[in-house]
Amino acid sequence: LPEEVKTQIENFRVNAIKNRNVGNENYAATYLNKIAYLYWEYFFYEDAVKSFEEVLTINQDLGNTSGTQKILDNLAFVYSDMERFDKAIENFSKSLEILKAKGDKKQIAECLSNLVLSYNSNGQYNEAIENANQGLEISKNLNNLKLMRSFYGSLYQSYDKKGEKEKAMQYFELYSSIDKHIQQQSFDEQQKLSQSKLSQVEAEKLLTQQVLDKTKDTLKEVEQITREKQLEINLLNSEKAVKDLTIKEQLVKSQAERRLRYFLISIFAFVCILAVLIYIQMRQKKAANEQLMQLNKEIEKKNKQILDSINYASHIQEAILPYEANMREDIPE
Repeated sequence: LPEEVKTQIENFRVNAIKNRNVGNENYAATYLNKIAYLYWEYFFYEDAVKSFEEVLTINQDLGNTSGTQKILDNLAFVYSDMERFDKAIENFSKSLEILKAKGDKKQIAECLSNLVLSYNSNGQYNEAIENANQGLEISKNLNNLKLMRSFYGSLYQSYDKKGEKEKAMQYFELYSSIDKHIQQQSFDEQQKLSQSKLSQVEAEKLLTQQVLDKTKDTLKEVEQITREKQLEINLLNSEKAVKDLTIKEQLVKSQAERRLRYFLISIFAFVCILAVLIYIQMRQKKAANEQLMQLNKEIEKKNKQILDSINYASHIQEAILPYEANMREDIPE
């Protein structure tokens, strides 16, 4: 089994157990039924049978005859795939009993058809013939040609296997006759359906053409209205452009005047500041000159005092120090 299928089966089994634990037998049966179908789909027939039998037990315990009958059919089909036709016959027979109790003729005939096929496959031709005749009678009463064809085909097969070629050919001719009739009916129905579809297509085509014509007229009207609206828009755009241009010119003029005003104010402010700075600088220069003059006077006074002091000191040095010539004579080294 593919891994995803294994996972799916495991999840279904867990859900089935959970539901059985809380008494939800119907839900449990639903999950087990899904498991059975997965096993059947992947040809795990034994596992499919086990799961279907679990579902069968639940339905029987619940008294669900419809569910029981359907599971019996499924078991029979699985056994047919396994070529265990004896078990298929057993389950189809049980299903038939339930259907007979319900009294649904069509379902009885369908179950008989399946049962006859199993008898033929198992080599039980007499039983197949007996059940086929029962089913054929019901099918005739129902006027169900497809079921009649099925039973005639099964009878042909049964008699052919028994070696009764004449009878086999009789049923084969009946089978062929009904088969041709069904095919003709199917062909007629297909023709009627095709003709109906063709008529529908023609009607839709006509309707489409009408809609297309109407759409074209509408488009012409829309185009005309669009042209008129476009002219109005162009006119409005022209007026708006003129208005915008006038506003723009006024705005430019206003900006230019504002710039000139700011420029003149800036120049006046600069001149005023410059004048103030010049005035301050002149006052500072005058004050500095006065300080400088005063300083010069003080320096001259100090210089005179220093010079007088130097001269005075020189006189004192000359008075107390010997002459250089005398020193060289007295101390030549």
